[in-house]
Amino acid sequence: MRVAPDRESWLCSTGRGATAPLGGTFLNTFERDFLRGVPGDLLEPTPEHARRLDDGFAALCALLPELGASVAAHYIGVGVVDVRTEGETFLAGNVGRIPGVVFFSPNRMARPWRFAETALHEGLRLKLFDIQWSASIFAAPEGLADGPKAKVPWLKWASMVAPNEWALDRAPGAFHVYAHLVLFQAALRARLTPELKERFGVPESDDPPSLYRFGAERAHYLGRQILDRGGDELTDHGREFVSWLLETVASVPEEAARV
Repeated sequence: MRVAPDRESWLCSTGRGATAPLGGTFLNTFERDFLRGVPGDLLEPTPEHARRLDDGFAALCALLPELGASVAAHYIGVGVVDVRTEGETFLAGNVGRIPGVVFFSPNRMARPWRFAETALHEGLRLKLFDIQWSASIFAAPEGLADGPKAKVPWLKWASMVAPNEWALDRAPGAFHVYAHLVLFQAALRARLTPELKERFGVPESDDPPSLYRFGAERAHYLGRQILDRGGDELTDHGREFVSWLLETVASVPEEAARV
């Protein structure tokens, strides 16, 4: 399947009945490390799934050509999943033991702009993983779990799965996503031509999981939390990286970043 005009990615199959060791390892890792006991299945992709994935990635790259191509470069594979979680709807996710592969729910693939936002979100996570392999944001990331925490005011209740205080090694992932979703929303306002609307439809303004609606506020907050609480934990690269993203968010006109 095509994730950018000049890049293709694997579309993961269930491989049921296959005897290749790599396929078995992939499925076992999916069950053990991605699902982690949550009821769910990797679905056999259909031609309709493939079409929707192609349309969503095409919408992202049409709206934001450079950013779309940049995150697409970090996609190795895409899977379609049915994950049955209680009390919330699964949208998409990935796990470090299956690097470069993102699993999407069919619901999130139903509309091109809905999927474009989610594909950007997950691609930014993949990109940050790769950034951190080349230049560490923190001097001693292995000790951050016991270090300073960033409070997360939009999470009203805490749980083991969703704590409302994040260690500093988790906060940059969300900050990186929110900062770019500010650009996504600004592009929807400024670049959504009649041709794009005819090709991909009109974005759903009332789509509850659309995080770009909160991007600017949350990016500013998390960026300041990381800089203020990071102290000596941040490397020079890390402080420069966070400061650059904050400056980028601040450069987006307020009316473009506002809901």
